[in-house]
Amino acid sequence: MTRGSKGILLPLLILSYCYVSLTEGFTPPKMTAASAAPHAAEGITATAAPAEIVTTKVVRTWDADNGVWVGSLEEEHHQLPQPLWIFGYGSLCWRPEESWSSYEKRQGFIKGRRRMFAQRSMDHRGTPAAPGLVVTLVPDDHLESLGMRDPSSAPSETFGAVYRVPDDDVQAVLADLDHREKGGYTRCIVDVHCHDRSGGAQEEVLQALLYTGTTDNPNFWLASAADAAAIIARAHGPSGANTEYLFNLATWLRSAGAVDEHVVEIEEVVLSLVVKPEGTALAGAAVTATEDVTAL
Repeated sequence: MTRGSKGILLPLLILSYCYVSLTEGFTPPKMTAASAAPHAAEGITATAAPAEIVTTKVVRTWDADNGVWVGSLEEEHHQLPQPLWIFGYGSLCWRPEESWSSYEKRQGFIKGRRRMFAQRSMDHRGTPAAPGLVVTLVPDDHLESLGMRDPSSAPSETFGAVYRVPDDDVQAVLADLDHREKGGYTRCIVDVHCHDRSGGAQEEVLQALLYTGTTDNPNFWLASAADAAAIIARAHGPSGANTEYLFNLATWLRSAGAVDEHVVEIEEVVLSLVVKPEGTALAGAAVTATEDVTAL
């Protein structure tokens, strides 16, 4: 090796050493959508990082003193029907929100669940000290386990109203209903059987969102018709008298031509317990109520 080559090699060795020292442990920055855009414009293809899967799960806590959930509904990748229809089987049938007046409304029924006054209400039709009773939907298999239904009989049918929520209103409507149904209710998706728009005998099946008090929620309470009626006859809460809720629901069902034997039975017993000041039994006509939508 000549003296001249040694003079060139030494600086190269020094530069190599410095480069390795500076880059050792260096991690290149991740390519984001924003940083990739200029490179794409220059004809450079960037490898996108896989999309992050975000799981939303808010654990609710039960406020036993007030009989309500505290926090949002517990959900994990909860899917919604597209478009969003909401099935109502209680007060939403006879008194929907005023803002829903322009929504498309249909009537139909769901199968496999029975409407029953089996959900204690401490925030609408009663108080924590004296809970009222509103309706929920009880699955057929639960009724069969209690000996309240013959397993060989046809699936139960619950008649109600179903509303089409415009896309722009979805988040606001869900936030409102999640808060209003904090008294033990949970979301699920059901098939609603509706007659076709032409009025024929053929059925149209819609997927709809349902709020229901499951049999394991803290406010579920399934009693005899006599015990349920005794509570409804005297309960009163922030949304008004429990009897208003019952009579309006019974009247709406009759006007729709639907027969619900459980509601009729409860109404008859309550009418035998509640009298007007004049001493005459309350009529089964609609009662003017001032409540918000509750116990769908």
